[in-house]
Amino acid sequence: ERTYNTAERARAELEQNELGLSMTIDKIKVYMVQNTTDPVCVWIRGMTYYSLYGPITKDEIIKVIKSIGG
Repeated sequence: ERTYNTAERARAELEQNELGLSMTIDKIKVYMVQNTTDPVCVWIRGMTYYSLYGPITKDEIIKVIKSIGG
């Protein structure tokens, strides 16, 4: 378990390996990386960290994020 002082610090650590892709979905900055065969998306709103992953395509996971409003 890790604790971060700011949401930006948490985001920086998640993105440091630069293996993924940063994108904006409905005004939310989302970081996507491929975990073996499944896409993993993470984003931060305020001080809350969200992650979404599963056995679906990248396009499908983007649709899910849009449907829940980021």
